[in-house]
Amino acid sequence: MSNKSSKIELYIPLLTICVDAIAIFAAFLFSYYIRFDFAPFAKLFPVTKGVPEPVGYIEFALIIIPIWLLVFHSRKMYRIRRNVFVLDELFVIIKCVTIGMLFAMGLVFLLKGDFPYSRLVFALIWINSIILITIGRYFTLKFEKNLYNKGVGLNKAAILGTMKWLRISMRDSLKTSLPVTMSWDISIMSIRWRIL
Repeated sequence: MSNKSSKIELYIPLLTICVDAIAIFAAFLFSYYIRFDFAPFAKLFPVTKGVPEPVGYIEFALIIIPIWLLVFHSRKMYRIRRNVFVLDELFVIIKCVTIGMLFAMGLVFLLKGDFPYSRLVFALIWINSIILITIGRYFTLKFEKNLYNKGVGLNKAAILGTMKWLRISMRDSLKTSLPVTMSWDISIMSIRWRIL
C-alpha cells in the first residue's frame, strides 16, 4: 500500500469527524437563531420566559459534540473507505442524532438549575442536526469519490488471463472475495494464448 493511499485513509475519516462536529455546532446555533431571533417563528411560537443568552447553548454544544462523535463512532460512521451513498447513511444519522439528543436531554436534567433550556430549541436541534450532518456527509462523500476518480487512494490491481477466465474470475471475485469497503482501480487485460 502506498504512502499516499495510507494518508488518504487517515484524512478522510478525520475530515468526516470535523465536518460532523461543525454541523452539530451549526445546528445548535441555527436552532437558537430560529427559536429566538427569527420573527416568523416567534409569531407562531411566542417566547414567554425571556430570551436566554446564546453563550449557554454554545457551551452546551461544546460539551455535547464529543459525546455525539462517540455515538457516531460506535455506529461505525468513521470507517476507512466507506462505500456508501448518503441515503444509506441517513437512517444511521437519524438513529445517532436521536441517541445523542437523549444524552443531551439527560445532561440538561442533570444541569437543570444551571442551564435555561427550551424544549422547542432541542426539537429544532434534532431536525437541524439531521439535515446539516447529512449535507456535510454528502459533500464529504463527493470529495472522497472525486479523489478516487482521480486515482488518489486506490489500490491498484492488474488481472491477466483469457477473456473467458477473466469473466468468470471477475464475476466470482466481485461477488465474494473483494472487500466492499475498499476502492479498486482494476485494469483488465485479455491475453490470447496460442497453443503450438
